[in-house]
Amino acid sequence: MRKMKVFLSYCSEDKNKMRSLQRLLRSTSGLTDIVVADKRSALEDLSQKVCAEIDKADFFVPILTRRSIPSQWVNQEIGYARARVPNWAIKPIVEEEISRELEGFIHRNVDLPYTFPGDPNARKEALAFLKYCKLLVQDLQLGIDDPAGTPDELFRGRWKNTYTNRSGEVAEEEFEIRGTDQYYVKNRHVFNVIDFHHDSRSGRIKFRKVGVGRDQRDLMNDLVQVDARTLEGTEMSLHKVRYQRIG
Repeated sequence: MRKMKVFLSYCSEDKNKMRSLQRLLRSTSGLTDIVVADKRSALEDLSQKVCAEIDKADFFVPILTRRSIPSQWVNQEIGYARARVPNWAIKPIVEEEISRELEGFIHRNVDLPYTFPGDPNARKEALAFLKYCKLLVQDLQLGIDDPAGTPDELFRGRWKNTYTNRSGEVAEEEFEIRGTDQYYVKNRHVFNVIDFHHDSRSGRIKFRKVGVGRDQRDLMNDLVQVDARTLEGTEMSLHKVRYQRIG
């Protein structure tokens, strides 16, 4: 089973918290961490590295505390992730004392289920933080908030579909999902995407593309999520198909 990649965003002052969550992820079946500081190479552009690693992630977890909120890096990582990662895949862990002060992409008016109390006693705070880390990891592993709701949550932005056409030739088309389930190619409504199911634990995605109007096609897709931007599998159990996000 492919491991789901979790990008950890944090400030250097919260490194102990990050390591605590990292150890938990590494000990949990089906999950692994992405920590850019652990992957840096000499002469490598850090900003490009951060963007590349966020693009690979299935989930983005910022650790938001009184120390990290002023961090330019953390805020920039959140902004980039907000544009590249589906909303349901952004899972902040937030210090309770600053939750009412949050503004921007992550703010007090959205659901923040992983909110831990700060404490002058470092050990007590660490234990409280670990408690909500365990809850987060359990939710990720069990798929409690399964993102299977609608196609637009998975196919966010512009995508390229490489497929086998009616003549048996390999072809490509760029598409986007409008509304919740309408498949558009060059501003033309071509398919409705129905019977959509996304199993976040295995990375397996199934759906049917049903032609619009006189188009009688009914194409069953059975896919595996290779990474956060690539899906591969079969269409109608016969032809290979590949979906890749391009924007």
